[in-house]
Amino acid sequence: MNTGKKVNLKQIAEKLNISPGSVSLTLNGRGDEMRIAAETQKLIMDTAKEMGYPLDKVRKNKQTVGVNNLPVIVIFLPSLTGDVISPYDRIMNGLNKSIRDNQIDVEIIVCPFEYGCLNEKYRYISSDFCTGAIVFSMSEKDMEDLLEQDFDIPLVVFNRINEKYSTVHVDDYSVGYNVAKLFYKKGCKKPALFTPDYRNKPMLLRKMGFETGCFDFGMELSDICNVVCKTEDKVVSDNINRICDDGDVPDMIFANIDDIGLSVIKALRNKGINVPEETQLISYGGNPWTKAVNPAMSSISLNVEAMSGECLVMLWKMITSGNWTPIAKTYQSEVIYRESMNE
Repeated sequence: MNTGKKVNLKQIAEKLNISPGSVSLTLNGRGDEMRIAAETQKLIMDTAKEMGYPLDKVRKNKQTVGVNNLPVIVIFLPSLTGDVISPYDRIMNGLNKSIRDNQIDVEIIVCPFEYGCLNEKYRYISSDFCTGAIVFSMSEKDMEDLLEQDFDIPLVVFNRINEKYSTVHVDDYSVGYNVAKLFYKKGCKKPALFTPDYRNKPMLLRKMGFETGCFDFGMELSDICNVVCKTEDKVVSDNINRICDDGDVPDMIFANIDDIGLSVIKALRNKGINVPEETQLISYGGNPWTKAVNPAMSSISLNVEAMSGECLVMLWKMITSGNWTPIAKTYQSEVIYRESMNE
């Protein structure tokens, strides 16, 4: 009987003691395709109608299935040049955990793309190839191009704030600003910032937030100490040498990503500058390998695993409900102190 209350797939599944995936597939007209028993399909349809589920509003999007007759979700990951250490393992760990914890029955296909050239892979963001997609670590050009497209499958983007697609993100501007605030509280007089030259909007927002924070808290961030460069060790080392030879040795450094922070640590050690005795450093990302560096790197930790998992949950809800209305979820970052910065 229709109670007038909004009914979701999970409630139907719990009442029948069957998986939400079976309910979703049946309500989306894919019960026969997925070999769900006719009696089970009828029971699901009758129960959904009785409970007042809006069957007429279910979006009948085409769902592409893989070799195991499961919906296919494509994960788009960029190929970055240089010595960048990518968090691909953390992304996949987060996705796998989400699949287990939420009993999501899907096949995952990883599709690499050249950073800044996501448009070359648009043919795969289609119901002819998959049921839904998640895009990670886009350049600003990738995001701008994506906003001009209209796809026939639901799409979730990782850590890119926009109004067209659902997203799981952090407030990058506040991250940068709060690092400057942290430096100020620790008595910093000569801050420095190292940012990779393949900048995207999150990096730019962290950079802007840090620059604004330095200004607001009266810390002079000199041009020579506001470095944008490649992440390769030699390039970073050249910049460290240039800063130190100029006599403007920073007492605290913010590395805009962990990878460039690693190169900074190496360059400081080669220059004979002790960390954290002479210069302290904190990086953004929180990759597990940062604790294995000598000295171990303090980090602003981005919870890649939880955010990746949430992307999948968000996409799965869009697929199973037929509701593609964009939603956004914000995650908070955490300061993890290690040897490179005193707590």
